Amino acid sequence: LVSIRDNGSAGDNCSDIDVGNEQTNNVKSTLMLSTVPGVSKNGETEERLAASCFTALRVLAINDEIVQTMVALGVLPTVTGALELSLSLDEPPTKGNIDENAKKYTKQEINITRCVKFNGRKQRLAAATLGLIRNLCGNDEIKTNLCLGSGSNSVDSPASVAAFSALPYIFHAMKVYSETAIIQEHACGTLAAMALRRPANARAIIDGDGARLILTAMKRHEANVN
Repeated sequence: LVSIRDNGSAGDNCSDIDVGNEQTNNVKSTLMLSTVPGVSKNGETEERLAASCFTALRVLAINDEIVQTMVALGVLPTVTGALELSLSLDEPPTKGNIDENAKKYTKQEINITRCVKFNGRKQRLAAATLGLIRNLCGNDEIKTNLCLGSGSNSVDSPASVAAFSALPYIFHAMKVYSETAIIQEHACGTLAAMALRRPANARAIIDGDGARLILTAMKRHEANVN
């Protein structure tokens, strides 16, 4: 998993990865890890594992064939749900989570420290999920599904289909993590991919105040422009 994840850490140049049965097995194994029970809990280990899984899947999503395999295995509802989870911030304090060595600090200081660490884990998860969504949007049909939703929340809808649009979560991530450059980069890249050759998607982005959010990100992170 670490090898797959790190293979794309320098510029996402993963064209040297062989595509075939082994690649499909990598996708299946990584996706299974990202959906194991407990991965959506508030524990640091689970969220770190989920973030690594989604980053690895992003590196694997190098062509349409692999993207379609991921979708068939149910990546859309999984990644959308993880993005939603990453936006739940400010974990309430509990006695079990307060370190005995930290008792010398005030209760307020402890709560602030815990919230900073908790929200940092959420940021990593948000960045990983947005990075994967960005690559999945290389497929025109899939990006429309992610942007507009399937148009149905019926129990008869395939498990691999995202019944609801991921667009509100992307906008919310841009607002919540407005100071985090990598999240803004992935979000803007995702919106650009969604709008390409799809006027209906572009209209949904504009109607959802996407233009203002993109402009704000460009102004706030002008030093991070590639």
